[in-house]
Amino acid sequence: MDITLLKAGYCTQLERIAKTNGKMKNIRFPASFLLIKHPTKGIILFDTGYSNHVINAMKVFPFQIYAKTTPIYLEQGESAKEQLENMGIPAKDVTYIILSHFHVDHMGGLLDFPNAKFICSKEEYREVKDKKGFSALRNAFIPTLLPNNFAERSLYIEDTFVVETPTIGDIYPNSYDLLGDGSILGISLPGHTSHQFGILLTYKEQLYFFISDACWLSETYEKQVFPSKLAKLIIKRHHDYYENIQKLHLIHTLHPNVKIIPCHDDQVTL
Repeated sequence: MDITLLKAGYCTQLERIAKTNGKMKNIRFPASFLLIKHPTKGIILFDTGYSNHVINAMKVFPFQIYAKTTPIYLEQGESAKEQLENMGIPAKDVTYIILSHFHVDHMGGLLDFPNAKFICSKEEYREVKDKKGFSALRNAFIPTLLPNNFAERSLYIEDTFVVETPTIGDIYPNSYDLLGDGSILGISLPGHTSHQFGILLTYKEQLYFFISDACWLSETYEKQVFPSKLAKLIIKRHHDYYENIQKLHLIHTLHPNVKIIPCHDDQVTL
């Protein structure tokens, strides 16, 4: 299995939101996604980042408010589809998209992959699927970014086998066997949203934990520098959010061989 960490655009927001000791200045938060080349399951993405579909959707009220409060920057050639095609991978060849949660910066490219099946949380989808207008905006969800046949193409993590988590099972005992072969495990990380999850996989004998938005910056789990009170506006379940940061800190402390990858830290690499 081969993996590549890529970025499909970025947004800017106050550093102070992401950490209490941050400055009142805007910094970049990349919309990262993971390209996985699986030996038997084909081309898989973990999230998709932004796309031109997002830019166009935010021209419509009330999602213009999102664009003004959290400016998005996407250069030509930066979308997941364009990057894959530049690597010689047609969009039609993507077999699965693992969707950590239904926020714009993670689901932004779903429309570009016509043959992909979507691996997501049934409960998370149920929570957002009927939201429109301001209700959708409050959840950073734009319904027009979902393909019309999204439900028919979806596979739900709740329907997969639950297995014992390797290495970090003392902190996250159970995980979802997303593909049925043990190669990619889904781990529940509620807080940022109600049913967000990350993925655990091994690449070149290195164990990686891709944690989506469980925290935005590595400093958060490494040094327990928590987001400011302003962040509570964009955190769904506060207790779970802070509990997961403490769990990630334990992994960092007790299992330093595990590489934790937050999706919005501009300094993170594989």
